[in-house]
Amino acid sequence: MTTASKLVISVVVACVVVLVIRSARREEVAVPRDMPANAKFLQSGFDVATNEPQGDWVACSLHSADGLDWCRVTDQKGTVLYEGDFLPVNSTQPVGDDQLQVAGANPRKIWVKGPVEGGPVPAIPLTSGSVLVPASDRYALMQRWASDPTEYDTVRDTGSE
Repeated sequence: MTTASKLVISVVVACVVVLVIRSARREEVAVPRDMPANAKFLQSGFDVATNEPQGDWVACSLHSADGLDWCRVTDQKGTVLYEGDFLPVNSTQPVGDDQLQVAGANPRKIWVKGPVEGGPVPAIPLTSGSVLVPASDRYALMQRWASDPTEYDTVRDTGSE
């Protein structure tokens, strides 16, 4: 067997091992301690070095006393990236608990530039087609997306890349 053949076989075996490791852990992500059991994990990738999926956890609930939805977004380990009051971008009324089902979106698509914060804020797509945004950003995002719906369409596209 030539050196080139041995090299090709080694590369193929290494690729197979990486693929097996990646697929074995994809569905074994534990819900972080401070997230509710109904939190949704939005996987964006896989870290082969640590053998862990990468992505964000998203959980939302209705706070009827406030008339707002409350959402928390964490990384895969549970570090809070964003939390606060949310509303649908196209409404001043909160979404009811029965409709607060996060769509299987790609987490890289849910982060948009917040008009109020000036930094990234989550725009959370729901299975109903609504998109939840921070309540303080709702009106500005609604206006921005009305004049240029490209970003809004990207957030609503729940397919993975």
